[in-house]
Amino acid sequence: MQSVRAFLLSLLFALELLALFAVLRWGYGDGGLDGAAVGVLALVAMAALWGQFAAPRAPRRLAGWRLAVFMVAWFGLAAVAIAARGNPWLAVAFAVAVAATKGLLAVTGGNPSAPPAVEGQGPHVGQ
Repeated sequence: MQSVRAFLLSLLFALELLALFAVLRWGYGDGGLDGAAVGVLALVAMAALWGQFAAPRAPRRLAGWRLAVFMVAWFGLAAVAIAARGNPWLAVAFAVAVAATKGLLAVTGGNPSAPPAVEGQGPHVGQ
């Protein structure tokens, strides 16, 4: 079961990276220096929010329903960015992949958003 969880956590990490790329690509738009600046700012904002509130070792990691709402909003924003670039079916596939991965992590036991090495560690906001 540990190898399945390791695979699912790796897949979730890849989806997190795809989410960051999606907002970068959305912000970049049709190119130019302005587009590059917006893309980089969107990526930095998304990464900062994730690092502050959702990363396994985040200093102010949310817990419970607050973390769930944050993740739905965060991944949802990435799906909207994918759809805004003209790929609505890819956005749906992305959202389904995230939901399926999170669901399978919950079924395999433990915290669905933290690797076994950090479960139960660190401060949690909103428990």
